[in-house]
Amino acid sequence: MFERFAVYLHCGIIPSEFADSRIVKWRQYYFFLRTKMGRKPSWSVIDNNTFIKPLLSSITTDAVTVIDKSLLSLWDVLHLECAKKQYITIILLGERYQTYIQRSGSLNGTTRLFFREPHIKEYILKYKGKDVYLRLERVKKHTYKLSVINPHEIENEVFDDTIAIESRKEGKKKVYYTTKYERNPQNRLEAIRIHGLICQACEFDFEKFYGELGKDFIEVHHIKPLHSNNEEVNVDPKEDLVCLCPNCHRMMHRLLRRNNGKIMNPNDLKKFINQNKKK
Repeated sequence: MFERFAVYLHCGIIPSEFADSRIVKWRQYYFFLRTKMGRKPSWSVIDNNTFIKPLLSSITTDAVTVIDKSLLSLWDVLHLECAKKQYITIILLGERYQTYIQRSGSLNGTTRLFFREPHIKEYILKYKGKDVYLRLERVKKHTYKLSVINPHEIENEVFDDTIAIESRKEGKKKVYYTTKYERNPQNRLEAIRIHGLICQACEFDFEKFYGELGKDFIEVHHIKPLHSNNEEVNVDPKEDLVCLCPNCHRMMHRLLRRNNGKIMNPNDLKKFINQNKKK
């Protein structure tokens, strides 16, 4: 009896022969344990459009990952029927690929995101066995940008507030007095996990343009420059830091100076970019 019920249980069916049985209560308790024990979602939600997850071996091996039930509405698949597929578009290195989200056929079925499109699978497979993060950012309904964040290969950067006090001809030595402001590398890494590796102003993608050489490269900009603070401050990577290419990073500092230190963000820089595109 219990063997047969196990099959029904997997399929989410309660046959009439079990309708008045204590086994129905056991079934309900089973699903309570499976879904209500406070298990933390495997995806970290940065905001309503950005999701991050450690790249587990199951993802690289089977090219599939589970979407937590508590997050189905954010993925726009809350009402996806059993065994049905919701096709989505994945943008990877500027190219678009079609894959799908599917809910298994059982009543309390698991919802999974499949990465079995060959290009996506090959890209993810390169990171097998590495301690990296999978990052998906929704650009519109059922369309996501896919990237992988590798915290071990992201380059550190040091910026100086430098004042030249002696000027010579080119090629001669120069004497500098330099103030270096300490930056927390963990804040930088968290900013990249949140905002990704694509420039937030011009959308330049280093890996797409330079291939392997450009992978895991981006610069992180403090919206409020550290030198404007007279003491140590707490930095919120989500609100206080942005990810920019070197060109936009320099232009952001130039924009900051032209506006007498008024706080600027990537959208302010985008206005100049978009104006120039129209010419």
